[in-house]
Amino acid sequence: MRGEPKRSWIGILVRHAAMHLVIAGSLTAFMIGARWSWLDLLITLVANLTFSACIGTVCTLVYGKLIPRLGATGWRRAVLNAVGFAASVAVGVELALVLLHAMNLELDSSRAIVWRFAGVVTIVVLIVTLGYDQLRTRARAVELREEHARRELVEAQLANLRARLNPHFLFNSLNTLAGLIEEDPPKAVEALERLSELLRHALENTTTRRTTLGAELDVLEDYLRMEQLRFGRRLRWSLDAEPEARSAPVPSLLLQPVVENAVKFAVAPRREGGLITITARAIDGRVRLEVGDDGPGHADSSSTGLGDRTLRQRLALEYGTEATLAAGPRPSGGYLVTLDLPVEEGKR
Repeated sequence: MRGEPKRSWIGILVRHAAMHLVIAGSLTAFMIGARWSWLDLLITLVANLTFSACIGTVCTLVYGKLIPRLGATGWRRAVLNAVGFAASVAVGVELALVLLHAMNLELDSSRAIVWRFAGVVTIVVLIVTLGYDQLRTRARAVELREEHARRELVEAQLANLRARLNPHFLFNSLNTLAGLIEEDPPKAVEALERLSELLRHALENTTTRRTTLGAELDVLEDYLRMEQLRFGRRLRWSLDAEPEARSAPVPSLLLQPVVENAVKFAVAPRREGGLITITARAIDGRVRLEVGDDGPGHADSSSTGLGDRTLRQRLALEYGTEATLAAGPRPSGGYLVTLDLPVEEGKR
């Protein structure tokens, strides 16, 4: 591990040396005369390489360290870029002349040529930077407008999904309560208490897109206990969730239609009832949720008032392509729905 930074620095030095050598070689080839000796060629190459390395080093410090710390934007950043280039050339040229003098290569006559060249390049850099900054600002404004429009579309679609989901969830609970009022008043009172908790949760999440998985599972248990008042021992369930998974953020009311679906197809139509299993596991920065039952496992079991299509759409709106949904009959019998979600703390 200690050798990796050394190799990276060597790579950087090699790339910079190669770049300056190409620049120096190109300038030398452009400047070479018909009567030049090999010594003239070597001196010119060394001089150009010195100029390139000194100017390049100063530019790296100015553009890599100094200008970013100033935090300038817009036309101020463009002016700083141009002034920074002029200053880099000035310092780099003088530094190169000092080094060349130390090597007994007197090239004072080149100072004027270099300065004229630097002046022209500085003006070009200023014009190009100003134009680029304007184009980037306009492109960023368009990108922000598009992102805002996409976010508003997602919010509207999610609001529509929630408006369809909450009534479905609440109407089923009211039907359970209505069936118990005449059959078993004490149980109806208990069901009413459960329903009040479910209503509170639904109202609290009217404007909240995310909740913790632990809170979501608590609501599911309230719902299953209320349904158990209607089905009695015919409805059995188990819930196994790791503590780490419980703290993960998930879309509110995400599992509710899946569990209702299991009650509808695996418990309600069967005299012996059924078992619903809910598990949650934290695996490598993701959360895997499974809702299974021991019902008939028919393909129709995947259809609720909302359906798998709506659930997939909701996952796509919340997570893009980062979440997956798998649903189908199990080889051992029953039906299994598996959701694999990324853990995205603080998102949205």
